[in-house]
Amino acid sequence: DTAYMLIGGRCRVYRLINGVETTLRHLGPGDILGELSLLLDTPRTASVEAETECTALIIDRDAIERSGAMVGWPAALMRALAHRFREMELRQDEVASSRRNSEQPTEGESKP
Repeated sequence: DTAYMLIGGRCRVYRLINGVETTLRHLGPGDILGELSLLLDTPRTASVEAETECTALIIDRDAIERSGAMVGWPAALMRALAHRFREMELRQDEVASSRRNSEQPTEGESKP
């Protein structure tokens, strides 16, 4: 129920894909993290690690609701975009996973 806007510092966003820790992006001041979970009310799909000391603004569901941003068509638009982005992330994971599987040597075969 919380997102964060990075005010200062740098973070790395990563996720385990087929057991391999995969960096998805690096974030800096002005970037927001945790927004999909906040908008879609779903579990987080990635982890974040501070690369430097960070300062962040906490954006919770109450703040969003008080702002009026989650009412009417703007809310529907934000949720639709968030759903599409989440679907795109899942497809990217599938592609990365199948690439890794095809790059692994078969039994008795070794990689150059």
